[in-house]
This record gives sequence, structure tokens and C-alpha cells, in this order.
Amino acid sequence: MQTAMLTGLVGINKPLEPICPTSNCDYPDLSTLGICSLCDDVTEKATQTCLPISSNSTLRVSSILGDLGGDDRHFASAHASCSYSSPSGLILDAPLFDTVTYGKELLQMVPQSFTSIARSNNHTISSVFMATYDSPLLYTPENLTAPEKRPKMTECSLYPCERLYTQNHVSTKSRALQVSKSQAMVNASISNNWIHLIPKNRVTFLPNSNYSIHWKTWDLLRKATSIFNTTLDQQPLEKEPGIRLGPIMYNSDNITESFAQMATSMTDNMRSGKGTIHVPGRAFLTETYIHVRWLWIMLPVTLIVLSILHLTVMAVMSRGQPVLWKSSILPVIMGRLETTPEHEIAHLRHMGEVQSISKNIKTVVRQEDRLVFSEED
Repeated sequence: MQTAMLTGLVGINKPLEPICPTSNCDYPDLSTLGICSLCDDVTEKATQTCLPISSNSTLRVSSILGDLGGDDRHFASAHASCSYSSPSGLILDAPLFDTVTYGKELLQMVPQSFTSIARSNNHTISSVFMATYDSPLLYTPENLTAPEKRPKMTECSLYPCERLYTQNHVSTKSRALQVSKSQAMVNASISNNWIHLIPKNRVTFLPNSNYSIHWKTWDLLRKATSIFNTTLDQQPLEKEPGIRLGPIMYNSDNITESFAQMATSMTDNMRSGKGTIHVPGRAFLTETYIHVRWLWIMLPVTLIVLSILHLTVMAVMSRGQPVLWKSSILPVIMGRLETTPEHEIAHLRHMGEVQSISKNIKTVVRQEDRLVFSEED
């Protein structure tokens, strides 16, 4: 499941596709137990509590307070130790500061870029409260008691839900089913190590739908979300081992969409697990038939048949003819013609003269190495 969470959060999860042996399939309406997410920008809703940095010994800046003296000592009273409480009660303590620079007239503190905390309760798998700091804190002697500029804060929750899929049609262009609507589920009862879940209004999308999850699976889901307790720290020597989601969430262009993709990836992981029920669908196969109009094809077929008959008849009729030059003009063209001087036609240029003289020429075939037509005397 943790792999599904990470791939979904990064946006590289592969959607669960239905089995469709053809190019088009459809399936009946179906509902399933899944995971849903809800994110809310609580930058203005969160409660801000700021104290002087001298009162917080956990801040890195406290280590330099001993060096502040004389004209610099007044910066110890800067209200830069700010904690935030989300509408649901999650509390982000004052962040650590990566760098602190100060002088007589200016104190500059660069907080950690990102920090988040996660907690669970009876109805949610996890609630995540996160803050993003994009700018350093600047204090002068004139604004020491002013609260820091609020970071961008978001609260997201992951909770079990019922997902409804309708108009389930897949094709070569789209192979994944889309959720039509969803509703949150709450723990109704526990029996034989199974947690029974029902909607808040006790009405499921489809009749006779029952949802249960084993308590061990529920516990593992809640423990898996502990990876959301993270910070994005610029101090490399103080990085905690293991998977850290701080850089991923900090660099997300849309944290709401990232959590939605993670919830979908977790749902697909649940749907593809053991004990799932297969929903049969219908596959459509497209067949193409060619309709031939035989009346139009009769003419070319008749011409082909007559041509074959003509060639056959000519072959039979020319069979047994003894002399090639009597049945073809090719020997006359390819043979040599010997005439008397008065009937020499090689020097003639007009077709009429050639035809006139050729009518008076009578030739015989002489038996030589090649075919020779010689004029009779």
C-alpha cells in the first residue's frame, strides 16, 4: 500500500483498467470501498500563536542568543516563534531555522521550506496539516512584536469512502473507469476482527452493499501515513533516514490533485487485492460485411470468360500448322528479302511506291542458315 501511496502522490501510478478482450466493452453500475481525499487551504483559518524567540529553546536561533548583547540584544524579543493550529486541532510547532543572520538594525531568519504533521482518528485514516515557507522572516527594532507572515497552510485528510462508477464504457481511447460520485464511510461496528463501515446517512449508492475491512488492514493503513510527519530541511547532516515526502509535497504544483491521485492509487490497490468480487460486463465486436451487386459485376466477368474462350479457340485452330511464315507476319519482318534490281525497294521513300512494287514481287523461301525470301525470275 505504501508503494501505491508514493506512486499516486508523485503522479506515476498506473490506473486500474478493466479486462476487455475487444476494443469496446461496457459494465453495469458498480460501487466499491475505496479511499478519498479532501484538501482545504487553511492559511487564514489556522490559529496563529507567536512568542519571543527567547522563550523557545528548541529553535536553532536560541544557540546564538548568548552572542547577542548590547545593541543586538533586543532581537531576542522578536516574535518569530510562531505555532499554528488547524481547524481540526492539528498543531504545527514553530519551525526550525536553516540560517540566521543579524546585525544592529536587521535580523533575518530563513525557516525550513516545508513541514507537515499527520494524525489519525476514528473516522479518518490520516489528517495532514502542512505549511510552506517561501520567504525569510525580517525583523527590525520597529517590528519586533509583529507576528510573522503566515506561511501557506493546507490541511488534507484521507478517509474511507464508497465510490460509485456509472456509465462504464471502455474503448481504445479510454480504458479506465471514472468515479461518478463518492461519500464518506464511518465505523459502525466491529465483529470478529472486522470493522463494518456505513455511510453517514446509512444509505449506500447501490442496494444490498456491505463494506468491511479487517482491523489489521485498517491499522496498517493508519501507520503507513506516518510518513507524512516530515520536514524539508536544508541541513544535510540532520536528515532523517527512510522515505521523506517533504520534497515531493513542497514541489507539488497542486497538492489537492496530488492527494486525489494518491487516494485513487490506494483505491486501485484495494480493488486489485485478494477477496475482491469480479463484475461481469459485455464485450462488443465490430464485424464488416461487403455487399456485392452481382448485376454490375456480370459485364466484366462475361468479358473475361469470352477472352479466355477466344484464346482457347485460337490455340486449337492454330495447332498443327506446319510453316511459321504462313500464319504470322513476324518471319517476313525478321527475314531477309532478295529482289531483282528493278524491284529494289530499299531506296524508296514513299509508302505508295513500296506498295506498288511489292505487288509485282513473288518470292520463294530458300533453305539456308537463316530465313531468306528470294524473288522468282
